[in-house]
Amino acid sequence: AGFKGLGDTRAALQISFATVLLNCGLNGPFIRRWGVAGAAHATSVSACVATLVALARLAARRVRVFEDAKPDAATLKTIARVGAPVGGSGMLFTLVYVVLGRRLAALSGGAALAALAVGHRIEAVAYTITE
Repeated sequence: AGFKGLGDTRAALQISFATVLLNCGLNGPFIRRWGVAGAAHATSVSACVATLVALARLAARRVRVFEDAKPDAATLKTIARVGAPVGGSGMLFTLVYVVLGRRLAALSGGAALAALAVGHRIEAVAYTITE
């Protein structure tokens, strides 16, 4: 979101795409070693790497990330108005995956959950490209 706010959608796309590729690359070996938990570990590692890369790129642009900014009420209201649709969509998306994951776990166990995780990563590639 930081790069998009700066008008640099290319950096956001590059980091998102690299994150998805890293996640896909780690899924196989991590799932083989740790089962379903390996998919979660791969996602966590990928997210941490993406965060560090994004912070480094923002720092290179001299963007102050950890500043004690105190926005006024009007700014907070604008942020809430603009962010509510995206936030609501994200919450709904997450809820669907939680319900789907619980159903799959009850029906088939670990293999179905691992397949869901891999499918989610493939979907993330399409989302990243169209974002």
